Amino acid sequence: MLSPLAPIGVRLGAWMDDRIDAKVFYRILYGFLLPTGLKLSWVEAELGWLAALAGLVTCRSAK
Repeated sequence: MLSPLAPIGVRLGAWMDDRIDAKVFYRILYGFLLPTGLKLSWVEAELGWLAALAGLVTCRSAK
């Protein structure tokens, strides 16, 4: 759905990389990546619990 905007993001990133100090650039990137990773982890944890409650996921017993 948002894939047509990818070239804009690539150009914006290249522009920022050329004009901003590397330390600042990476801090900005990490600032975006941290909340994204936390949200993905949260969604996965929610879905895992819901699937377990619904009986969709079963644990394999050690043999």
